[in-house]
Amino acid sequence: FYTAPGCGTCNNIGYAGRLGIYEIFVISKEVEEAILAGNVAEYQIRKIATEHGTVTMVQDGLLKAMDGLTSAEEVFRVTE
Repeated sequence: FYTAPGCGTCNNIGYAGRLGIYEIFVISKEVEEAILAGNVAEYQIRKIATEHGTVTMVQDGLLKAMDGLTSAEEVFRVTE
C-alpha cells in the first residue's frame, strides 16, 4: 500500500480534497428472495449480496488505497 508524504498544502496528511468511496448493493434474484421471505436477518442479506456482486464501502476504499488514491488507515477511519 502507498503511504503519502505530507506537506503544508495537505496539512501534513498526504492527501488534499475529497474522494468518494461507495457501496453498490446489487439486488440479485437471491437477494430479492431473501428480502421477500421476511424472516431473514440483515447480516444474512448482506452475506448473500456480497456473494452476488455487492461491493462494500471498505472494499471500494481498499481498492482505491491499492491504487494510491488514499490510505488503508483513512479507509478504516471513515468506514468504522
